[in-house]
Amino acid sequence: PTQAARAPRRQSGGTQAHESPARRHERAPPAGRAGALITEEERTIGAVEWAVWKGYFKACGTASITALIIVQLVSRIFGMSSAVYLAVWSSPGSFAEAYSVRTNLTIFAGLTLCSVLVTLVGNVLTATVGTRACRRLHRRMLDCVVRCPMAFFDTTPLGRILNRFATDINNVDTLLPDTLSHLLQMALHLLVTLSAVAVLNPVLVVLFLPVMAMYYYVQDYFRCTSRELQRLYNVSRSPILAHLSETLGGVTTIRAYNAVSRFTQTNMEHLDANTCAFLTLNTANRWLGVRLDFLGAFIVAGTACACI
Repeated sequence: PTQAARAPRRQSGGTQAHESPARRHERAPPAGRAGALITEEERTIGAVEWAVWKGYFKACGTASITALIIVQLVSRIFGMSSAVYLAVWSSPGSFAEAYSVRTNLTIFAGLTLCSVLVTLVGNVLTATVGTRACRRLHRRMLDCVVRCPMAFFDTTPLGRILNRFATDINNVDTLLPDTLSHLLQMALHLLVTLSAVAVLNPVLVVLFLPVMAMYYYVQDYFRCTSRELQRLYNVSRSPILAHLSETLGGVTTIRAYNAVSRFTQTNMEHLDANTCAFLTLNTANRWLGVRLDFLGAFIVAGTACACI
């Protein structure tokens, strides 16, 4: 009976031997975690896929994104128009001298007021679009979690689920809309500014080309590091919430077995790992800030030399 019981196992092992290495890697348990109930938290490596951005923009709405781009563009045009009109008004021999001071003030105030109103509309539209996208993504994620089998909750810590519904949703609700709005504003502002500079002083365009190449190199070098550090920081937060929920659920047992010091030490280790990731991320941001300040000073110095 023993040999008969072992025969199917040898046959099964022979079948696995003929499988591809990738297939065996998918079926094999993680190293050092054989027989473990709780699965390791997954972490994406590399650039954010276009499918992720497509899903977020789809949740925002195509019409809303288009309206937001148009409003931001009009806001940048009004802002630049007020600055250009003020420069023309202060220049001797311009067409503004044909108008009275009151008329020039009215035109300048009207352009400034239009810029403020359009900017206000853009901010309200950004908040509305971001809230709508966050509500849709939260509802979709909640539906997926509610429909998961019980095996998912047996192998996934509660803190990991709380981290998704708390920190990640908070970033999607507050951080992501503001970041995308600032990115759109700065991109449009840069486009309008470069167009004005190219018309007024084409010599500066030659100076901007190497600076733009340096900007691209710095952001490409920083983006890869910052992206992975941000992911490490987010992943290191889940064990803190999971350990806290487990501690609160079994606090009576912990005290009964005199394991308070062990759980306190484990909690401090999780906090140390999260703090290390946070400090490293801030250090990388300061690294970027120093180099951006240097490039900004170089642009100011080059512009001053070109205007002499």
